[in-house]
Amino acid sequence: MNKLLKFWLSTNATFSLSSGLVMILFNDYLQKIFGFKSSSVFPEIGSILIIFAIFIIGLIYYCSHKLYKSLVYVIIILDALWVLGSVFFVSLRLFNLSEIGYWLIVLIALIVGFFGVQQLRYINT
Repeated sequence: MNKLLKFWLSTNATFSLSSGLVMILFNDYLQKIFGFKSSSVFPEIGSILIIFAIFIIGLIYYCSHKLYKSLVYVIIILDALWVLGSVFFVSLRLFNLSEIGYWLIVLIALIVGFFGVQQLRYINT
């Protein structure tokens, strides 16, 4: 695995892990910012993000050379699905969130999309 791909995968894992921890540890605060009524949404998404980060870290450090490229494509696809889901979520204004909540979703989708593009850019170098 080349250094730039490893860098972008590590950055993606770090962002996912830190976002997941923030969602779990600051659930009440995030509920107020987003205007969510459900207390389980952020811990559930946060837990999934932590698992995703662990998957990426495992890929970086423990995956065989033959298998890693396929799994990087899986990560890129999952990043793309996150972005598409965010666009769908925001464009339909689902769950009647606060305006800042929708903008935070857009910001995070842009960051995740950037990770996906960079990973795709460096997968074959």
